[in-house]
Amino acid sequence: MKKLFDKGLNLLKGNKLLEFFRRSENFAEKFGLVCLYGIFPILGIAFCCKYATGLDAMFGSAAVVALGFVVVCLISGYIADKMLEYVKPSIDQAKTHIVNGAFLDVLAFLSGIIALISGIVALVTICMGHVIFALSSLVVCGLTLYLAVMFLAPTKMLNVSVQDSATPAQSLIAITALLIKASYRLVPFAFGVAMLLSVANGIDLAFITHTIPKLTLLTFVYTLLYSALLPLIGYFVFLGYYFVLDLCMSLFRIADAVEGKNKAK
Repeated sequence: MKKLFDKGLNLLKGNKLLEFFRRSENFAEKFGLVCLYGIFPILGIAFCCKYATGLDAMFGSAAVVALGFVVVCLISGYIADKMLEYVKPSIDQAKTHIVNGAFLDVLAFLSGIIALISGIVALVTICMGHVIFALSSLVVCGLTLYLAVMFLAPTKMLNVSVQDSATPAQSLIAITALLIKASYRLVPFAFGVAMLLSVANGIDLAFITHTIPKLTLLTFVYTLLYSALLPLIGYFVFLGYYFVLDLCMSLFRIADAVEGKNKAK
């Protein structure tokens, strides 16, 4: 059975699939920026024109709401645009050594299983007419499949190499670093996908739905802002982890130095 599963993983190790995801990542990143710089401001203006009366009653002026939404989109787009440039360089500067190379195969296997199940669920639900649930399942399928490809090409994608030996503490740190780097490496792709889902929701709010509860509108705005700031949030999480990691490594070095002095005495 192990050989059968290994053959399945080998199907994901090809350079063509890796290149496909790299191109998809670049496209997703550019698409997300186009959404923030152009599509969402247009949708926001259309929404404010459609519900001008209600917005005037709630906020005093629909024009001010539209202008504020456009400004927020442009500012968020600039922040995302700048922070997306640091994803790959940040990972390239953080070298990680892992001892157990089989653990990478296990992570890739689990990610591939989740991707397969999500793909099947997407096909079933789209046949049943549940389009939104099908799209969500496709998103999970794409993200987890990309993770599987990353874990099978750790040197190229995550700057991770396999070494011969390490202490249990060092192994645990390497594993957590691997997971953090994989999550951060996924940010550009996830950013574009989140923008795509937000565009679909925005089109529904601006042109299709005729009655919109206030809670639904606020949820859309918060989700959009979180998606737009995802590169910035990911960057701070990445930096925070490596700050904690440097502190832990400093403690290890101090402990080794104390142990060395005690042995010398």
